[in-house]
Amino acid sequence: MKRRNTLTVTTRAAALLTLSSSLVASRGSTQPVARQARRCVQAAQTDDRIVACLKTEVADEESAVRVVEQRLRTAMPDTARGTFDAAARAWAAYRDAECQAVYSSYSGGRYNLMSLLSCRAALTVERRKTLQQVYRLGQ
Repeated sequence: MKRRNTLTVTTRAAALLTLSSSLVASRGSTQPVARQARRCVQAAQTDDRIVACLKTEVADEESAVRVVEQRLRTAMPDTARGTFDAAARAWAAYRDAECQAVYSSYSGGRYNLMSLLSCRAALTVERRKTLQQVYRLGQ
């Protein structure tokens, strides 16, 4: 039974890494999400644990984006905050729609929730890095 479990985890890892790579390949950066998926698969031995791990990754990244956004809002003039907030809302709508499309493409499959969470983590990491780079915010 141990051998079968190891093969299942390996298969799951390969599926998640392939999925992760396809999610952000068009942007040329698969490293952050591949690392997250790999970390979750290595830490978990069941689908439920992988999903729980990915949920934690998403929550952590979303928290990090909120911190960066708050630092930016504090540093920018009042006149820029409305536009910045509108852009943040538009980005969140884009992320939700993009990840829902990914989720739908796996509809009925066992990896649909994992694909949704991997997508949210990948796009959120990308958003944080973009904000830091565009606004030249220190890490």
